[in-house]
Amino acid sequence: MQANEIKNRLKSLIKEASTIDPNLAKRLEEINRWVKDVKPGSLIAKPVLRLFLLQLIQRFSIE
Repeated sequence: MQANEIKNRLKSLIKEASTIDPNLAKRLEEINRWVKDVKPGSLIAKPVLRLFLLQLIQRFSIE
């Protein structure tokens, strides 16, 4: 998954979580605020951050 896809999926999860679990949506928004300004190349270059986000997306995907 590319950096832009990760960011878009995180935004999508926030939207989905807001109707189901507002507390989860709040936490995801906090993560998004932290990650939104990270450049795509930097996101991919930081494997721990990338794996954290991928695991988060996989864990909370409703699909």
